[in-house]
Amino acid sequence: MNKNKLRIELLLASPPTAKCQKLLNLVKNIKQEIDKKVKLDVYYAGSSNNINPTEGYKKAVRSKRIRIPASFINGEKFSEKKIPKKEDFINKISQY
Repeated sequence: MNKNKLRIELLLASPPTAKCQKLLNLVKNIKQEIDKKVKLDVYYAGSSNNINPTEGYKKAVRSKRIRIPASFINGEKFSEKKIPKKEDFINKISQY
């Protein structure tokens, strides 16, 4: 993996459902395992935030067709509604 900074954004329900919590835990575990710097931003549906989201995230949310939970890697939607396999998430991250 290269040493560029990686940004992962999660859109979760508020309060988080079991599925949302599972995605959050998965990403936190992956973040600990990989050797690159990862910025993790977590947004909760219906809540305001003080974080400036990526354009890809903003575009997806504006479309109002996004399903929760959702994940974005460097502004590119990676998953929605379903929890991705850990291996798939790591493989996607390794492309950056």
